Amino acid sequence: VDNLNSFINKMFPVVFRPGEYICHLGDSSYVLYILVGGSVDVIILPPNSQTKKRGKKSGLTVATLTPTKYFGEYGVFADEPRAATLYCATRVYCWACTKEVFCFQLQRLAPEVVADINKAFEAMVVKIYKVRPAQLASTNTFLNWNPSHLDGLVKEFEPVVFYENSIILKQGDAGSCMYLIARGRCEAIHSQDDAPNDEMLLGPDMQFGNRACIFLEGQYYTVRALSTVQAWRLKKEVLMYHMLDRPDWFLRARQRMNRELEKSMPKPYFHIFVASSGFLEG
Repeated sequence: VDNLNSFINKMFPVVFRPGEYICHLGDSSYVLYILVGGSVDVIILPPNSQTKKRGKKSGLTVATLTPTKYFGEYGVFADEPRAATLYCATRVYCWACTKEVFCFQLQRLAPEVVADINKAFEAMVVKIYKVRPAQLASTNTFLNWNPSHLDGLVKEFEPVVFYENSIILKQGDAGSCMYLIARGRCEAIHSQDDAPNDEMLLGPDMQFGNRACIFLEGQYYTVRALSTVQAWRLKKEVLMYHMLDRPDWFLRARQRMNRELEKSMPKPYFHIFVASSGFLEG
């Protein structure tokens, strides 16, 4: 209740005139709204439309919102552009909330509430993004796999959403899932005592977590979400079931992953050899 009151107190009122646009299809999402008065038309472009115009005359009105409805929450949460144009059929009264306030309040919610919210957003990921066999076929893990096997594998992926700053994987933990990013960015950091950290950025269509699933070793990286991350997750047991169906594919995948890791390994510092008693003294 306290969190909800805090959220309400941070909202601000807005009024739109008849005929005014609240947002256009494709606009960046910075504000979510709660409609408390008036009516709003939801407009999308006709299928296969080539027009760049986003106004009411160029689109199809697919719904009319009336009180009490809220809209814009998915775009704000997931950093997605607006999925429709919103047109005020009458004078419209709303309460609004900025992206920063919305994301801050989400982080203060109880874990079970966050889990329910995530399920709702994950259902939207299924509608917007699909895992394609071609995405997997171009990666070290699934290179040269038979297309029919990839068709079956993509059906096993599950949608998942992570908030900004969420720790998705932790260095040293056992591997239980691999991930394919649909939208958003992550940082992967491997901490080392005697050398600089090994760091990399991960973005759409990139995978992580697959090495720890295929090898009996802990996670090489700690992976943290730099923004809201929408991804697809494949459980280790499902991955290994498909891998071991063709042992030759499994062994080649391990070889490619080892070569990839070797390329990323930093060279040792000179002081390591100097400090080693007797090493290179000849």
